[in-house]
Amino acid sequence: MSETVLPVFAKSTVTPWMLALGGESLGGDSRRIRLRLPFAPASSTEEPGAAAAIDLRAVAALLDHAGGAAVYAALPGLKGTATLELHLDLLGKPVPGQDVHASAGCIAVDAASALVTGEAWCGGLSEPHASTPIARLSCRFIVGAGPGQRAGPEAQRLRERTAAEHVPVPPPLVRSFGELLGGRAQGHAFELPPAPWRVGSIALPALHGGVVAAGLMTAAALVAAESPGLSLRSLTVQYLRAAHVEDTRFAATVLKRGARVAYLSAEATQRHGERRVATLQCLYA
Repeated sequence: MSETVLPVFAKSTVTPWMLALGGESLGGDSRRIRLRLPFAPASSTEEPGAAAAIDLRAVAALLDHAGGAAVYAALPGLKGTATLELHLDLLGKPVPGQDVHASAGCIAVDAASALVTGEAWCGGLSEPHASTPIARLSCRFIVGAGPGQRAGPEAQRLRERTAAEHVPVPPPLVRSFGELLGGRAQGHAFELPPAPWRVGSIALPALHGGVVAAGLMTAAALVAAESPGLSLRSLTVQYLRAAHVEDTRFAATVLKRGARVAYLSAEATQRHGERRVATLQCLYA
């Protein structure tokens, strides 16, 4: 059976952040969609003495985007959506020099939200389970609304004006995903300044959910570095409110640390901590 790209699905892949990251739509139908993240400097790690591979934070961003695209594909005519919760179980690591593929499908929908499952892998496109698995996705999205997408004619005019004023700026030439994400570490915190290529929804505008997840993962990794030998095994991001395109701080703390396991939490805040936008819980083992 041939598969075609749904127009609304194609439209949902065109966001400044996904364009900067280099994500590509591979088509799909209302049951399942597919994306590819090509191996390139903007998506890869930069590890001295090691072969570069696609960064796990880039994989998380791709899967978050795939989840939203799956909701749009399953509900033609949907006006908006946004991630409520993102959960990833990590199964392996990206293979050096290889692209990452992602697949996602909406498995349950009601009037308030949609549940999406998916996966990411390296290797063959058509047989993910026969390739190198990287992560499994389970996420929930709000249905019919998104950042800056309130109902009413006045809100519609504001969205149109904001979109018209938002001129996408080409992302900088970078050597790694870390450079594309930007920001700087300050102790166990990670500070991320605003930039137009980090936008997901231009209606508000708001940071892409994948950017928020990547920032939280970065803060957690700063703390996890104090436990050598442990690797990230799972993570859950809860999106409390839209992350405006402004200075955002990501800070992590240790919930429990042992010789073989560490539980970490992190939060993303804006406006000097007055605006809490997302939280992360993750397991290193």
